[in-house]
Amino acid sequence: MTVAQARSLLVPGAIALVLIGTVYLPTHASASAAQAILGDLAGVYVVGMAVLLPRVARVVILGGRRAAADAPFVRPGSLAAGASPARRLTAVASGAIVSGALAAVAAAATTGTTPGSYQHAIGSLAVLANLGLLLATLVPLPGLAGWEAVEAVADLRCAKSSHHAAYAARAAKAVAVSLTVLLGLASLRIGDPMLALLGLLATLTVWAEAEAVRRVDLAERFFATHEASQLAHPVTAVRRVGEQIADLAGEARTSAALVVDGAGLFVGAIGPRQLRDAASRPAARLGDAMVPARTLRIAQAEDAAADIATDLETAGIVLVRGEQRYGVVEADDVVVQLRAWAGEDSIAMRRAHESTR
Repeated sequence: MTVAQARSLLVPGAIALVLIGTVYLPTHASASAAQAILGDLAGVYVVGMAVLLPRVARVVILGGRRAAADAPFVRPGSLAAGASPARRLTAVASGAIVSGALAAVAAAATTGTTPGSYQHAIGSLAVLANLGLLLATLVPLPGLAGWEAVEAVADLRCAKSSHHAAYAARAAKAVAVSLTVLLGLASLRIGDPMLALLGLLATLTVWAEAEAVRRVDLAERFFATHEASQLAHPVTAVRRVGEQIADLAGEARTSAALVVDGAGLFVGAIGPRQLRDAASRPAARLGDAMVPARTLRIAQAEDAAADIATDLETAGIVLVRGEQRYGVVEADDVVVQLRAWAGEDSIAMRRAHESTR
């Protein structure tokens, strides 16, 4: 164990000590200052155990006995990369079992205590802390143990690593919907509508985050598997820098063009995004809205599409130097290409899973 590892727990421990002592426990009766201090320390202890014991269980399963001594100070995620999907899934399940068991023990110990007393306060705090960690295991949000579980399932089920993120996102959505149904049934049984609302909010959050992960992964794979020339189409239109945008015909407003000055020298390029932005200014000229040549990215045909992604996002247009003429990559057109490629990728993933059944 290193000094840095030990210090990593001091800050959250100090925050918990202050919050429990100043916010939570003062709402309960106190016979003396000593009792208040002991109650504060006991509250930090039960919260600490709620955090550390599931972590220890996961670390021991992932790292074996060699990691047992430093388990409280090791992040499970640092060991998960080298573990098999089955072991990672088992580790997450063990953390959930420990949290659930601790919540049950705390609930049993709290039964019979006087409401408002420190014993009841500390027991309730233990129940809430462990239930919160159990929820973090069940709800598959990126960054939580639940997401590690769906990633492990994806690794087990997907033969192609390129489909793991999409499968994990789909699994996360299915888990969130199932959790909502269970909480809805529990809500009807005990008559507490807040459980159903909690489940709905969890599902909406998971759905949005999982979809964001899927979309980011899709875009990254699309750009990683294409070259600049594959995204470009020939640019044949050439316009004068002094032309007014209001005078352009309908087709000219939806296509890219090179822009030249009075001497015929290349000074910039303009595409649909720039033309839309300038539509509210009737007197605007092409020179006012174009991307100047000094800031315009000119890529080679064989350049990776990922290399021009940032320029495409900021400028909306990138020129590609071909063997005989320039091509242009437009942000709007890339979105169309990405959507078509996403459909093909989805079909390929479905067929790949059907072949492994």
